[in-house]
Amino acid sequence: MRTSTVIRSNLKFWLVSLGMALTVSAGTPLAAQECPSLQSASPNEHASYLEKTPDSRRNSPCIAFALKKIGEHRYEPAIPVLTKFLQFRWPPGVNQKQRRFVLEHDGFTIYPAAEALERIGKVSLPAVLDAMKTTAPTHEAMEVAVSVWMTIYKDQAPAGVALLKQEADKTTKALPQQRLGWAAFRAATGWCNSSERPQCEAILESHFSEGPPSQAVGVQRGGNTSH
Repeated sequence: MRTSTVIRSNLKFWLVSLGMALTVSAGTPLAAQECPSLQSASPNEHASYLEKTPDSRRNSPCIAFALKKIGEHRYEPAIPVLTKFLQFRWPPGVNQKQRRFVLEHDGFTIYPAAEALERIGKVSLPAVLDAMKTTAPTHEAMEVAVSVWMTIYKDQAPAGVALLKQEADKTTKALPQQRLGWAAFRAATGWCNSSERPQCEAILESHFSEGPPSQAVGVQRGGNTSH
């Protein structure tokens, strides 16, 4: 009887301790706890760190911290280096669970470079487009690039699709054309809601080499494209 009481007491203590630990970890990103060397760094120093640091498990906490801080400061000079970390996940080992790749895990996005680009907004779009054309190294990186593009165009999904389709149509090189064509298809089928879907599907069947997509689909190229 006394033994069972001790076991129950120890179990209660362990559960309370675990709950407190989970509360702390949920309230504070792991990167903030594990990268003291960058705690007082400037956004420019965060960008410089990313430029010279390879993506590895050992570097992951500081990479995640630098990406997060760049996003918080909306530091535009870091846009090119952010596109090099599109497929970087934090925490390590998390998996995407839905069709959209920019997801939240315990309250924090699992793709911090994508979140930073979205926070910076439409000025990041040329670099994201370049990544889709040539530099996104994997299918996952392409998916994340499309998600950044379409999140920035979240209130104008047909416009986002049309601009990708236009870029694909006017590109003469085979590989960038193929990559952008896939990006437009993925955007239309994965990011347009039910009321926008017919327009987005029509855009995929259109050809924009002779005019801007705003003329073809009745949307403005500018507009509210900030996240």
